[in-house]
Amino acid sequence: MEDWTIWQRWELADHTGKTDLSTHPALPDESERHMELENILEKLLVIDPAKAVTRIAHFEALGLETLPKGVLRPLQVKWTEGSGT
Repeated sequence: MEDWTIWQRWELADHTGKTDLSTHPALPDESERHMELENILEKLLVIDPAKAVTRIAHFEALGLETLPKGVLRPLQVKWTEGSGT
């Protein structure tokens, strides 16, 4: 969640002209922490095919459309069972 929040701050700054793609995916003052989190998550977010399940996500945007164009609004997700095909 922390790394997602770092990216969200970068996305808002990018779409409001306060940074550009050269800083992606984190603002310069957060890039070191992003790298730390990326290293931690890379080791933890590994899919075990024997335990994997497939679900279908249905997203609904929350809140008002007050964010700058292109910025991802907060989402609510509902998961349903799906096939692996």
